[in-house]
Order: sequence, then C-alpha cells, then structure tokens
Amino acid sequence: MKNVRLLVLFLLVGGLLSCSQEVIVLNPPHVDKEEKRMTVSYDEFVSLVFADAQKMSSDEASHMLDGFLKTLPFSGRSDRPVSFRLKGTEYLSLNTSAGHTRSNSEDAIPLYHFEVAGEESSGFAVVSGDGRCPGVVAYVPYGDADSLDNRDDAKMMMGLSELFVVAKVNKIQHLVDSLRDDVVRKVSLEYPDEEITEKYAINYVRSEKTIEGETFSREYPRSPVYEEPATAVVYKEGPYTVTAWSQDNPYNGALPSVYRPNFGVNFPGNYPLGCGVVAAMQVLAYLKPSMTINGLKMDWDKMTEKAEISGGGYSDELMMVTALGKHVFEGTKSVANIKTDGQYGPYDDKTIPIVESTSTKVSEIYSFLNKYVTCGDFYERFASDALLTAIRGKHVSIMGGTCPNKNTNHAWIIDGFAICKKSTREILRQNDLYFHANMGLEGGEYSGYYRVDPTIDISFELKDYETTYSKDFWVISDIRPK
Repeated sequence: MKNVRLLVLFLLVGGLLSCSQEVIVLNPPHVDKEEKRMTVSYDEFVSLVFADAQKMSSDEASHMLDGFLKTLPFSGRSDRPVSFRLKGTEYLSLNTSAGHTRSNSEDAIPLYHFEVAGEESSGFAVVSGDGRCPGVVAYVPYGDADSLDNRDDAKMMMGLSELFVVAKVNKIQHLVDSLRDDVVRKVSLEYPDEEITEKYAINYVRSEKTIEGETFSREYPRSPVYEEPATAVVYKEGPYTVTAWSQDNPYNGALPSVYRPNFGVNFPGNYPLGCGVVAAMQVLAYLKPSMTINGLKMDWDKMTEKAEISGGGYSDELMMVTALGKHVFEGTKSVANIKTDGQYGPYDDKTIPIVESTSTKVSEIYSFLNKYVTCGDFYERFASDALLTAIRGKHVSIMGGTCPNKNTNHAWIIDGFAICKKSTREILRQNDLYFHANMGLEGGEYSGYYRVDPTIDISFELKDYETTYSKDFWVISDIRPK
C-alpha cells in the first residue's frame, strides 16, 4: 500500500513539474523541527531560495495568465476577456542598455506575449517567464502589442513595468551571487555532521523575517509552477474614471484649425489638446465639480453616460466636451507646436499652420485643476505610496514621464489598483501590485493594469537608469473634490 501511495505521489508531482529535468527526491536532507533550523537574514534566505530559479514554459505562463484573468473583477462587458492565445516571445536583457531581443540567452528574461480577445475588443497581456520574477507584467484590454514599439506615449507604463521586472531580477541575482556560497558555508559549520549542498541548504535555515503562513522546503526540485489558483487577484480598487477621451476629434473641435501631418500627407483638423489637457479633463469628469463655461453648465452625468462622445452633428454632450477642451487648453496655457519646416501639398492652404503636438507645463495643470478641485502633493519621481493612498481614498492622480533621449512626453491617470496573491512558493513577497492607468488615448487604447513594485528602487538597481532608461517620472497625487 505504501508503494502505491509513493507511485501516485510520484506521478502527481511529475505531472506538475514536467518542465524540470531533475530527478525527484522524496526524502531530501532536512531538519525535522522548525525551531532547530538556523536563522539567517532575509537576504541570505532569498539567495538560497532563488539559487536555481528556472524559466517558465509558455504553458506555465498561460496558466498564470488564466488565473489572473479569471479572478480580476470586471465592471462591464467591453473589457471582459473571453479567450487568449500565445502570440510570441521576446527576451528582455538584464543589460539595461540592450532592451528587447528575439534571441534567448541565459541573462535574458522571457516575456510571453498573449493576444486577449474580449467580448467587444481585443487586447494583450505580457507574462514574465523568469523564475526570479514570474507572473503577469501587464494586461491591456484594448490595444495592439505589435504597435507598441512605435508608440512612445503609450508604452511608458509598459516600460515602467519592465523596469521593475529587470530591477527585481538584478537584485535577486546579486543576492544569489554575493551571499549564497557564504550562507552554504555557514550552514555547513552549523551542522558538521550533515552533508550540506547548495541544493538543500534551504532545508536547514529559516528567515529572520517571516511572513505569516509562509513555509518553504525543497522537498521536490525547484520549479516556477504555482499552486491553484495561480496569480489570483485578491483585492481591487477602481478603476474610477469611466471616460476614454483623447486629444483629437471630437474633443478638440473648438480649437483653431490646423493641418495634421500623417504618412507624408496633411489632414485638416484642429490643434491637438495635448495629453496633459486630456488627463485634466478626465479628472474633472470623474470628480464632477460645478463648472459653467461661457454660460454652458457642464452636465457631467450626461457627458459620462458613455466612455466616448461621438463627433459629427450636434449633441449637448458634444458641445459641452468641446467647450471643456478649449477651456482646459487655454486655462493651462497649452501651446501648439507648429511645424515651421512642414511641407504643404499643392492644394493646402498655407495660411493654416501644420501642427504635430501640443505642450503643457505640469505646473500649469496643477494650478488650473486647483481652481475646481484639490490637488495633493507633487512628486518629481514615481511615488507609489502617494498613488496607493489616493486610490484607497477613491481619488485619482495624474502621472507623467519624459524620455529625454527621444524627446517624448506623456501624461495619464492612475485610477485603480489590483493586488495579486502568490502561492506559498513565492518567497520574496506575498503580493504583486498592479496600477490601473487610463492612458488618455483614443477609445481607451493601452489603458490597463501594469505591474509595479514599491519595494524596488529602479534607479538604484539599474546601473544605466539615468542615462538610458530614465523617464523623469512625475506625479500630481491625490486629486479630490474641494
């Protein structure tokens, strides 16, 4: 009977750990009682736990995404996922200046890209397959991952999430490289009668910093497979904003006429509102202060009945939103960037300027909003604590970034978060945190959940951060009613 049980256990574990090539050892060396284990520092403990972290297979990544999507609450039909499929794999180099590559290497993080089909839209998800930092990196209900590389504005949150993954992996690997061998020697001295190996040293120690309910024992080979449900979302706040407004038609309809260059052709239109203006407009639409613009009272409920407002023709909500756009544009002293060397076509009116973008100072956004609502503190960095505090109070924040080497700027709203609980095999921390970003792009494109890690200092962990990856992030926090 005992042999039958062992056989069943062997088959069960073998099925779960099919990605591993190691031989299963049912009775590894260990200390029988927890109180007899040697206490080591948290960093030392981590150096043993992740000493042989493996890369996940695409099936395991798919399993983790499935657990995430099944447990993430959705407020409506439009963003509810119904299916997903693996689309491809990219590799994120730990050498921060190298970025993405299509070729695998030992020091690269596999990023599995999935296409996620919703009931009314199509989006994508990215899952890290590195055992040192596994799990969903981002989930975007509406957007094309293939186009993201050409969208410097849209990919700033994605880039931030990737920075956190790289920084965490670098930090863990540094602990492994610098501490593991010394810890194994310390354990060997503590237990001279035992044959201590790197593989099983973890079974003789406990961390000085324990997490309630957490245990770890290398009874079976290390694997990034997680217990059910994998990467379950256990808590969620927001997203609070319900609008999906953007810089262009119809929201900018009250601004001056211009030509907008696109693929070498000038198209008639209006000044683009600018991302900062759109962010401010959507904040006002959420907080709904009493506002009357040139005799037109803002009916926020009517303006936000639908996520988008249709252009063409006449409607009350169209008149209100265009008046709002012009009012915020002028109130923030925004400036359209006229392309002085723009090429006019043979039928273009040369008295109409060619405009590519609009610039708005962050200080002007702050000052303007404070006339109608109350802004919290301003941070010239990624301020995760302030963002969390705002969301817990059902408030929102505006976040932005600048990529100096590309002269690219963008601003967006942080209006929610989700907490994803790992299984007991995730030792470094219990939860993953995702911020929900309303990116202020047409139709809600690229708005979604992006993984962050408040415990990691990306500027410290990434040696090339200031010269290569710095986005000069900033935050107007805790925007709330007066």
